[in-house]
Amino acid sequence: MGSNPTGPTINPHAPNSQLVNYGLFLRREGYRPSTIERHLRSLKSLPLHNPDLAKQQLADSDAAESTKEVVANSLAKYYAFLKIPFSKPIYRRVERNIFLPYEEEVVQLISELPRSKAAFCQLLRETGCRAGEAFQLKWTDLSNGVVSITPEKHSKPRQFQLSPKLLSMLNSLPKKGTRIWSANPHHFCDNFYRQRKAIAEKLGNPRVNGIHFHTFRHLKASREYHRTKDLVYVQRLLGHRSIATTLKYIQLQSFENEEFVCKMAKSLSEASSLIEAGFEYVTELDGVRLFRKRK
Repeated sequence: MGSNPTGPTINPHAPNSQLVNYGLFLRREGYRPSTIERHLRSLKSLPLHNPDLAKQQLADSDAAESTKEVVANSLAKYYAFLKIPFSKPIYRRVERNIFLPYEEEVVQLISELPRSKAAFCQLLRETGCRAGEAFQLKWTDLSNGVVSITPEKHSKPRQFQLSPKLLSMLNSLPKKGTRIWSANPHHFCDNFYRQRKAIAEKLGNPRVNGIHFHTFRHLKASREYHRTKDLVYVQRLLGHRSIATTLKYIQLQSFENEEFVCKMAKSLSEASSLIEAGFEYVTELDGVRLFRKRK
């Protein structure tokens, strides 16, 4: 760096123990474990022994404005905990349209994932729940094809009827403990990103790399709103307490004028082939299953 910021400093050998104490402080204040982990992860790479150096490194990073805003808030809370003067830098996130994949891209991704992550993504796709809510799910939260979602972020609890396909995917998972997904969420996400990259390369479609766990929530909200035109329904589906929050999830994207290729399947093998080709099941008429895929 060209500058050599100076300012209040703390023992450069102490940040790790101070971060531990800070994490314990956040826990006492009632923050969720995932929030605490996010706070600590955003701070670990910064030179916390010098607030001005930490600000300079953040300013010089290639992170998005929204990420810098989150890290700046974490820095401010950390130094306030240590009672060290700190002038929080101003970063304002730029509102952008959320990437919404095509349905066939979602189907292809899920079909290529290992069964645990495939079931996880299918659950997010059908319910629009948060990844954190899915990680909390216990086997006892499933009853008669209905899943009960325990809310996070002070939202509201919900219940959803699951499709036979998803129920079959869940029942195929090993029951190693009380939770459906017992893996460490951070490791689970990292593995998903690696597998998603390999799948995108295999399919020759880089758009697949734009699909994150939270993408399923945005996609569910947008599709349900365009299907029902009922904002309150979508609000309740997502568990939001505020309509203003729900509005952030609804994309002004037309779903009505899409063109589809339609196929029919008279046997299980034909249906399996169509699903593998990216077709989505629609309904059954006169013993024939109907599928569709965007042109």
